[in-house]
Amino acid sequence: MDESGHKVLVKSYLMTAGRPVDAVKQVFHALLDQGAANVSVAGVGVTGSGRYLVGSFIGADLIKTK
Repeated sequence: MDESGHKVLVKSYLMTAGRPVDAVKQVFHALLDQGAANVSVAGVGVTGSGRYLVGSFIGADLIKTK
């Protein structure tokens, strides 16, 4: 989000295809390609398949089921 909290600066969505760690690595690469290296990350949340594994792997602030 931008400083106003109204505009998404970068985003990525990818199905895990049974490989959640590989999927999150692909998401991070996609975010970096979109300029995410130039922003500060204030928080990270995960949902969906593999959320507990991925959440632990990346140090997520929120792991959400629905």
